[in-house]
Amino acid sequence: MSAARQEGGFAGPSGATGGRRRFWRRLLWALVYPQRGHRVRMTMPGAVLVALALGVGLAAYNSANNILFITLSLLLSCLVLSGVLSWMNLAGVQWRFVTEPPMRAGLAHDVVLEIRNAKRVLPTYGVWFEVRSTSLAKAERLDLRERLDAGGEAALDWLVKPSRRGVETLSLEAVGSLFPFG
Repeated sequence: MSAARQEGGFAGPSGATGGRRRFWRRLLWALVYPQRGHRVRMTMPGAVLVALALGVGLAAYNSANNILFITLSLLLSCLVLSGVLSWMNLAGVQWRFVTEPPMRAGLAHDVVLEIRNAKRVLPTYGVWFEVRSTSLAKAERLDLRERLDAGGEAALDWLVKPSRRGVETLSLEAVGSLFPFG
């Protein structure tokens, strides 16, 4: 095992776990008020679902049709369920960069992004990572396409070619979930 593997620990979106009562309190608070850095972006299927819900809601209000109100409630519940499932998919996922020093300018070096699912029961699906180094103009996207079982680990390879001598900073810009609706 290399020295780089022994030094750094895993990072992730959630902190240390407390008791059962604290867990439910933290869960409810995280749903109502997300932590700093946990940004939510609208996906194309989500935007279509919102537009469809607005159209059905307008038609239901104008026609006073109960079936349209039931359809509207189903669409809105699917939208909320999608967000909760995406949040649960990312909860408990931890990651770290592993590289073998020294990195030399002009040579390609293998950097491994190790991913661990610290959840006890639920697997993780369709997670993507935006990674950046100081010699890259824009971030690259690494996709974890296979299922990551509870307690399982996976590794994503990334080739980094430093353009000049000096300190090369590797950073993780964003983490996203393609589960359940992309």
